[in-house]
Amino acid sequence: MRETNYLQSVISGLHRTAGLYTVHGQALKPSSQGWRTLLRNHAPEIAAMDLFMVPTVEFSLLRTLVKVRVDRRALIWINVTRNPTAD
Repeated sequence: MRETNYLQSVISGLHRTAGLYTVHGQALKPSSQGWRTLLRNHAPEIAAMDLFMVPTVEFSLLRTLVKVRVDRRALIWINVTRNPTAD
């Protein structure tokens, strides 16, 4: 008897949760534009940037900044420095 009441409460909770993802009893439609389409349409305006440190043979570190265009995978900017604070 206790298991039946527990299962009924779980099922009613699931119905309430499923109701959060519907509008007036109708399922929500997925967005019209997916990630792949978004990236394809806006790739010329997107650039990736990475900042990392490169160890040298003398055990010092070089700070490196690289910017790359996403649509053509071309380097926009690359910069390397030993002292990022200009000391």
